[in-house]
Formats: sequence, structure tokens, C-alpha cells
Amino acid sequence: MNNHRILVTGSEGFIGKALHQRLLSNPRLYELFTIDRNGFGANHRTVDITSDKLDSAVVKINPATIIHLAGNVSLQFSIENPLADFKSNAFGTLNLILSALKTQCRNFIYITSGGAIYDTSAALPVGETALINPVSPYGLSKSIGEEYLRLLADGQLNWTSLALSNCYGSVREQKKGFIFSMWRDLSEGTRPKVYGPTVSRDFIYIRDVLDAIELAIETPTNRRVNISSGRGITLIDLYSKITHLLDSRIDPEILPFSPKGVFESCLDNSLARDLLGWSPKVDIDEGLRLSLT
Repeated sequence: MNNHRILVTGSEGFIGKALHQRLLSNPRLYELFTIDRNGFGANHRTVDITSDKLDSAVVKINPATIIHLAGNVSLQFSIENPLADFKSNAFGTLNLILSALKTQCRNFIYITSGGAIYDTSAALPVGETALINPVSPYGLSKSIGEEYLRLLADGQLNWTSLALSNCYGSVREQKKGFIFSMWRDLSEGTRPKVYGPTVSRDFIYIRDVLDAIELAIETPTNRRVNISSGRGITLIDLYSKITHLLDSRIDPEILPFSPKGVFESCLDNSLARDLLGWSPKVDIDEGLRLSLT
């Protein structure tokens, strides 16, 4: 598979940057191109995925595989700006798929949110056959993007939708999310806010996510596959682990949980084991240690 040409959208985001570094470590295996609204480089195209300029950029690159990371990742932004969220996640994904179908692309990897798309009443851990019933515009727009892919790929290109639980990594690189905000506040000596201490989340370390993406490059599944730790942890327990690692004794400010969010999130990752040969290798304790140091 020498000179396997790969296009990564959203290359300037947290996962995008980490994936870029990972794929560049195999220069004889992959020829890497990137698209983002920001960034620079010989193989980089500064293009918004919602733009009419996307088509010519993708056709010129003519990738064998597209890894689609670009789009809005903020649930709160989607609530405040549902139209902009739809344009970024649903329309932008459709725009990219239509461009991909004009090329020799044979593998489209879509990165979606496992925590935001499923029905909140589904039994935990949630499997891929659970009802899709998002409670936020973000979850809705991500699920619409996947449906466009499923419908339009039909017999023309292989695809995989990787439904991630809460991906985390180095706080200095990610710069957003619960773990980052706790680290930032505690480092500054301020009292962090925890919205709903018994709210639980399934956290997956960035290295495990990159492993899953690389496996999907080699083995398309033509369906959605959850990528998760398979274990939930309450925010207050996570906070305790963070304060222990930072040797902090600051108590958090406990605030009510937002009704627009998901109270409990934990994904079943057994299908990823069966179809991709993937399993998480970094548990929450090691992941936090790696992320906070």
C-alpha cells in the first residue's frame, strides 16, 4: 500500500493534529494531505468544508481515503447557534461526500459522537443498534452527516463511522473539555465548577482513538462502530482523581446539570473488537497521568 493517499479534514483540531503526527510517522506507507480553515504547509489546503471551493481541492488531491474530522464539536455552540452547527456538521459533511464521489476515493472514515447521538433512555453500555434520538442540535447534525454517508456511499465507496465517547489527551494541546477546565482552574487556584456531580461520562484516551482510525483505514466496516473505554465515571469521581494528581485540596462548586445534555454516557465497544480487532489500552488513571503532566 505504498503511496496510499490520505486526506484528513479538520487537521488543525485536537484529534486532527494528533492524527497528522501519527500518519506522518509512516511516510512510506501514506501520502498525507490536509484540509482545514486554518493551517499551512505544502500538502495543506486552507478551505472551509462548507465552501464551494472544497470540490476542486478534493478532486485535485484525489485521495484513496478520507478521514473526516472537520466540523463543530461544541454542544453548547450548537444550542446557541443551531443553524451554524447544521451548516458545519451536516451540510459540510454532505459537501465533502459529494466531492469524494468525484474522485478515486474508496474509503471514507467519519468521526462522530457516540455520546450525543443515542437515545438517553437506552440501557448502558449503549450498543450500535440502540435508537438514534439526540437531545441536542450537535447530536442531530452529527447523525444527519452519518446518514448522508450511509445513503450516498451505497456501493460506490466503503465507509466507517467511528462513534467516539469523550476523547481526551494532553490538556496543553486539547485546551477544552471537562478535564482541561478542571486542570486550568486548579492550576490557577480558582474553584472549578462541576455541573451535576453524579453525571457520568465514558472517556477514551487520544492514543486509543488514533489506533482505531488506523485500523479503519485498513479495514472499512460499512457501518457505525463505537470507540470507547466501555466504562463510565462520574464527574465528581473524575474530579477527585484530577485533584489527587495535582495535589490540590480545592473543593469544586457544585451546580445543577443542564437539561440539554446527556446525564449518563457509556458505550459498548465490543463491535470494535470484533470488526476492527481494536480494544482500549489506556485506562483513565494512566490517561489522566499522561494528560496532566
